[in-house]
Amino acid sequence: MASLMAKKVAHSLRESEKKTRQVFKPILDNPYTQSTTWPFVDPKTGEDIIVLLEQLLAPIGSHKQILKDNATNNSFVPPEKPQVESHVTLGFNSTVKTLENQASITRKRVFGTKAKVEKSSRFVKYVFVAKYDITPAILLNHFPVLAFTSSRSLEERVKLIQLPKGAMARLSKATGMDHLGIVGLEHDTDAAQSLFTMINNGIGNVEVPWLMGIFSESKSIPFYDPSVRFLSTTAPIVSKKQAKRLSQEPEQNKEQKKQKIDNAA
Repeated sequence: MASLMAKKVAHSLRESEKKTRQVFKPILDNPYTQSTTWPFVDPKTGEDIIVLLEQLLAPIGSHKQILKDNATNNSFVPPEKPQVESHVTLGFNSTVKTLENQASITRKRVFGTKAKVEKSSRFVKYVFVAKYDITPAILLNHFPVLAFTSSRSLEERVKLIQLPKGAMARLSKATGMDHLGIVGLEHDTDAAQSLFTMINNGIGNVEVPWLMGIFSESKSIPFYDPSVRFLSTTAPIVSKKQAKRLSQEPEQNKEQKKQKIDNAA
């Protein structure tokens, strides 16, 4: 009887061992994943910034409202556009397009184009983003790299400012534009100098270590061999029969079945 029990236990252990296998999962130390880090903005500074930004953009909204109110008045003489409107980009498309044009200057220099690159007098240096109000968040993942590459130099970098939650509604109200969550301002916007001073003193620069070389005279961008390590672990073995049965089951039962296999292993 004892011999029979021992055989059953040994058989059970062997069956249990057959259901798992050793696997090695690669762990990659990837420096490029550090390129989505945004400069920190403390809550008070963020609130002060959005207040000043609302005041700066309010003339744009007022101008739009005046035009709307007098749309049917044939004798109405429209007032001139607010001065700030010529120094601002409003919305995702216009801001990204401007930053990409700025980044193309650096791109041409780094890759040794023969064409002469002229610096544009227009330089959007401050980019405000209602990060917590824009969905999906993946739309904004490239902004840190874009801000860095659209800078003129390490000393004259584009500032990326994440605004507090609820900023989109406030920007929309100030400008009269629906769902406005991104605003760019040129470096020489006279009416925004106090806002710029607050940002320069209170918010750090975007840091993209692996791209630091694009502004050097040697035009060298440092690349390094990837650091790959392997983690030894186990994984359940699913037979062809089990895999086929899983594929035929309703989607809602698949996770339950996989869980049972994992628990059995």
